[in-house]
Amino acid sequence: MLDIVVLGATGFTGRLISRYLASHPQRGRFSWAVAARSKSKLDQLAEGLSLPSNVARLQFNVNDENNVDEVVKSARVVINTIGPFALYGTPVVRACVKHAVHYVDMDGEAAWIYDIIEEFDDAARKKGTIIVPCCAMDSIPSDLTVYLSNKTLKAALEEAGHNDFTGKGSSIKESLTGYQPGKTPLSGGTLHTVLAAFDGDRAKVMKTSQPYSLSPVTGVSIPIFQALYKLCIPGEKPLVGGFFMMRGINTAIVQRSFGLLEVQAEEEETKQESLAPQAATLARKQRYGPLFKYDEFLVTPSTIKALLSSYGLLFVMVLVAYVRPFRQLARKFVLQPGDGPTEEEMINGYLIGTNLTTSATNPPIQVKSTIKIDGSPGYLRGANMISECALSLLLPPVSANSSETTATYKAIPNLPSLARRGGVLTASTAFGDTLIQRLVDSGSFEFYSSVVGEKQRAV
Repeated sequence: MLDIVVLGATGFTGRLISRYLASHPQRGRFSWAVAARSKSKLDQLAEGLSLPSNVARLQFNVNDENNVDEVVKSARVVINTIGPFALYGTPVVRACVKHAVHYVDMDGEAAWIYDIIEEFDDAARKKGTIIVPCCAMDSIPSDLTVYLSNKTLKAALEEAGHNDFTGKGSSIKESLTGYQPGKTPLSGGTLHTVLAAFDGDRAKVMKTSQPYSLSPVTGVSIPIFQALYKLCIPGEKPLVGGFFMMRGINTAIVQRSFGLLEVQAEEEETKQESLAPQAATLARKQRYGPLFKYDEFLVTPSTIKALLSSYGLLFVMVLVAYVRPFRQLARKFVLQPGDGPTEEEMINGYLIGTNLTTSATNPPIQVKSTIKIDGSPGYLRGANMISECALSLLLPPVSANSSETTATYKAIPNLPSLARRGGVLTASTAFGDTLIQRLVDSGSFEFYSSVVGEKQRAV
């Protein structure tokens, strides 16, 4: 059996993932294959990357149910890059759940994620299968910075003598992230996925744009649109900004993490006395709390530019959503699937995300967490992110200096407790500290987290 199969390996992001896996420092300790519809393109990919003969090349047609079953059940983990996922993702997830194969992808389609939660979450939990969408720029930076801030905050509360994590007093009150991205053009696949989202069920798209649409628990709401933001960290220059085009999917994923952790805490609480009091205590610390509210924005040089950026983006979003001729025209002029930014553009890309999380305690405790990504977060480092998610299910981090292989290492017991249950999860609830360490080990990611006023500590 193969450890990893990359579906859509000949597409733009699929090629980047294949290149990353081919040169990974743990390459000799996992087996993998590339899969795509065209044999000739697979051969070209293998030749271009100088893939050894033990990297299998599998023909894959997502519209052929038998073929999907055969390819999926040959792997322990599937990396899926074939979008739009609303059109092509469901058969792959269905096969993964059927054959108890773990699944990660790099989609950003909330309406489709809503569907797979409804259809597959219970079945995946029964089989212990881990299904994790949004394992790249959508939405790992947002999900992991909040995860880190909560972890640092709870440690600070414990140090201050606050050991009761059951009520609102230990809850996060607000968590806000400002993003400073480098300029990297979008790939053709990404652009066509955005356009395709509004060709389907617009009512479902609008429904899943509502706060907590992907969460099993409804929390404190945020406005659907906000034009101006200000992030004030004591002792630092305030960050101002406007509406971020990835805000919708990122907040939905963070809210799902919140909801999953709330449900876990409630479930562990009910069985605390008779079964696992330590698990209940840990679950209470991991939860974000009932007052939790998350939002994010795009950092701009000034208030005026924030407003111009916000309303300009809103105008384009309305055109895309409600004017079909605009979508048809856009398809003719944007990059086509398979095309994307140049190598130089990707290398010169970057992302800095600054998160400020505030507790509901009196007085409040504030935590600042930062993620820094060297290289295009959407493509070049997106390949890192999804690959390391897959490897989190198979091997210990590189820095663990372990000699274990996928045949001997038991990965799942070393992941967060929700991963041991399975289901449709998020990156933070499935991979947690293991993923953070893997990303740091890759050399292109930095994470920092500390209480405001203290020196920033690298993770």
